[in-house]
Amino acid sequence: MKIQKTDYCNIYDDILTIEEQIAIQDIINSKKLKYLSCDYSVGPELQEDNQDKNCQEYPQLSAMIIENNEVCNRFSYELSHVLRKFLMITKFTCKNIHRMKLNLQEKTDSYPETNYLTPHVDLDIMHNVLIYYPFDSDGNTFLFEKQSTKWNIVQSIEPKQGRYVLFSGDQYHSGQPPTKSSVRAVLNIDFS
Repeated sequence: MKIQKTDYCNIYDDILTIEEQIAIQDIINSKKLKYLSCDYSVGPELQEDNQDKNCQEYPQLSAMIIENNEVCNRFSYELSHVLRKFLMITKFTCKNIHRMKLNLQEKTDSYPETNYLTPHVDLDIMHNVLIYYPFDSDGNTFLFEKQSTKWNIVQSIEPKQGRYVLFSGDQYHSGQPPTKSSVRAVLNIDFS
């Protein structure tokens, strides 16, 4: 396992074996997951409060895996292996899985490289955010600090197959849709 600690997050590589990574990819690629289509990554109420000209929403597909400790998907056990293995290796603890969902965004040719999806926090309670990237792709994840009516990017994380990113639930974050890769996939886990 490799760890990179920054002021804003911890980045972990090589927690899952290649075989475990491929098993997660096979579930995502199986077309058996049920996705909901959404025109945006965050709700309209968060978009309205934002005045940053670089924020631009983009549609995504989402599959809810676990919500409030309740299983929502037939692949919940298999996909939860991502969290179980992380907790086992890092010795973090988890009492509640508030939400685990898979987000997919397809390639776009028209998204400006200076733009990003609306910065947000996932929940209004104290929690940790754990992001897992099942595939290599473009479309970085960004961590932000607010400066007047503009967001300042303080950390940029490249989606790399098998990579985890852990940060505090009160950390504003967002991403970009892919412009080179066919898809950007993120398993987002909110836990405490």
